[in-house]
Amino acid sequence: MPPNSRGNILYILLLAIILFASLSYAVTQSLRGGGADASSERSDTLAAQILQAASLLENSMIRSTLIGNIRPHQFDLSGINSLASQNSACLSSSCRMLTGNHQGTVALPTVPSWATYNGGTIDFRFLMIKTLDVGTDASDLTLALLNISRPLCLSINKALGIDSSLIDSQIDAYAWSPSYEMATYTGTLTDMPSGFGTLGDVFTAARGQRSYCLANQGTYSFFHTLIAR
Repeated sequence: MPPNSRGNILYILLLAIILFASLSYAVTQSLRGGGADASSERSDTLAAQILQAASLLENSMIRSTLIGNIRPHQFDLSGINSLASQNSACLSSSCRMLTGNHQGTVALPTVPSWATYNGGTIDFRFLMIKTLDVGTDASDLTLALLNISRPLCLSINKALGIDSSLIDSQIDAYAWSPSYEMATYTGTLTDMPSGFGTLGDVFTAARGQRSYCLANQGTYSFFHTLIAR
């Protein structure tokens, strides 16, 4: 083999090694970036599902109030992914809202473990809480999803156009406790339950918002006003 041919082969081999190394680096960086994008994308997708379900539930309750003459304390909010128990004050399909409860049509999304704060299982609650500048001074019937992950919380606020830049410095004192059962909308009701707590006074970006996520007591929680009073 002529000397110049050997040189050409060595050059081609060296070039192939360089190209392979460059390709490997590019693929590795792409996978890393793709993983981050995928994680953000799944949080954005779940946030959209949560907000869609919350809006649909609110609109369905308004329709039932106006057309079905359902009073605010008569809604049965038990069903799939809900912690509420059946309300015997509900006497027709017009006040059964959620799937898994007779003719309920609103589906609350399942929250996977990656979207929770501690990797556990969480369901939706219905609480009586006051959000400042929403309705009157009375507590509002509020859909709540407590102990969600920070990425999901940020995705929710991003979808709503809410500034989260101060979310980790304006930490709300509200935290769930068994002593707050009086503020829970669940079971058989003869009137609206008593309220507990005010939101929007610490995390000011939530003030006047019907839907938002905030940091509270070392975790993150989503709230959506269903019936403002």
